[in-house]
Amino acid sequence: MVLTQLGLALYSKAQTGVQLNFTRMQIGSGQLALGQDPMMLAALITPVSFFSIISASSSGNLSRVKGIFENSGVVVGTYSCELGLFATDPTLGEILYAYANAGSQGDTIPPISAGPFSKHYQINTAIGNASSISATIPAETYIPISEKGVAGGVSPLDASAKIPASNLPQIDHSALLNKGSYTHAQIDSHIGATAAHGSTSAATPSTIMQRDVNGQASIGTPTSATHIARKQDVDAVSNAAQAAQTTANAALPATSYTASDVLAKLKTVDGAGSGLDTDVVRGVNIFLQNQSDPVNSVGLSQQLQWRAFGTGHTIFDASNGQAPNGAVINNSNSSSAWQASYPTLMGWNGSGSYGVRVDSARNADTANGVLIRLNSGILEFWDGSTWKAVGGVKSVQRGRVAARVGTTNITVSSVNMSKSHLTFPNVYNSSSTGGYFAVSMDASLTSPTNIAIVNDGAVGLTVSWELVEF
Repeated sequence: MVLTQLGLALYSKAQTGVQLNFTRMQIGSGQLALGQDPMMLAALITPVSFFSIISASSSGNLSRVKGIFENSGVVVGTYSCELGLFATDPTLGEILYAYANAGSQGDTIPPISAGPFSKHYQINTAIGNASSISATIPAETYIPISEKGVAGGVSPLDASAKIPASNLPQIDHSALLNKGSYTHAQIDSHIGATAAHGSTSAATPSTIMQRDVNGQASIGTPTSATHIARKQDVDAVSNAAQAAQTTANAALPATSYTASDVLAKLKTVDGAGSGLDTDVVRGVNIFLQNQSDPVNSVGLSQQLQWRAFGTGHTIFDASNGQAPNGAVINNSNSSSAWQASYPTLMGWNGSGSYGVRVDSARNADTANGVLIRLNSGILEFWDGSTWKAVGGVKSVQRGRVAARVGTTNITVSSVNMSKSHLTFPNVYNSSSTGGYFAVSMDASLTSPTNIAIVNDGAVGLTVSWELVEF
């Protein structure tokens, strides 16, 4: 704790006889900047709350000033590291007399919502040879001695820390009962009465319940969970529990009730219509095909779940040309050709999958993983978007063009250049009247979609061309 410049000035005045009066204390949460001199402060850096002084005393050249901080006005918890002591300067009024800052070693003050909190502070500050020291203490922080034991004041406590009977006010029962004053004897008699205010031990509605000479009383039939239970109600519950226990005691102990016992009992009720028929698993009928009635049998041999899709998608036996919904269908080919997302039957041995042989595999659906089909005697394969012929001539493009001197380009449908052949069945000059003429012509497939004809002769030509892709 250091005296501020304003505090030092007031300290000097106090040495000349000026009264030194401490007014209040204050806490704050501000921290001193590097190199900041606290003596130059005139107020706390970040004030939080003022609080009152409760006492002040002096000894030698020191004054001991005490105060109590309470969190009654603190809404949000806050940090406190500043402490200031204020005093009255005869010229400047209230000033910051002394200041202290704990930096990062301060305290956290909880909000009032967390409960009452108070902290006592004592500031020992220099007063020198000041002849007159005082402190401003609010009246609500102490009780004047003049109010002790007097009317309108406060009562002292006796040796047992209780208020003496002489300080208790006289109770006017007439104000409470409006039936005149009563003596203590009358009140005691009323308290000891065995039938006050019509009380009774019988189950009488709207009366005060009183115990009889045996300490017992009757109540009505309980109709709510919060009502008092009668002995007969408790006995009924107890008897039911006892009966249940007797039944349980007579039952076969769990340790003696083995899996064989359970199986033996199930066998006595198993069968069609019992709900426990062994041809039902999780409510689904899985019996094998009835060889004597294969058309009407329903079981694993006719429909399997199609796992790649949801409810309603199954794999079925189409040999009778009928769909599961009764519709007539082709029993040789499905309406939609197989593709990768459609069902594939495989065998399973518990750890790996195996191929399934169908008849003697007379008709293959794929060749090296490529879908194939026979369409009107032509073998076709599926290229991912359309069916195309397999092998032989894939396409033939023909045309005739007037090839003038120079280069003539012909646009064609895209072909595989490595599997295409270009020929020229006929080349002639339309203006020729007979005889021979020299022809110098070169032609090639310059791209999958272009034929270039180069005429190096002196006259134009009519060229017939044919492009075959295999």
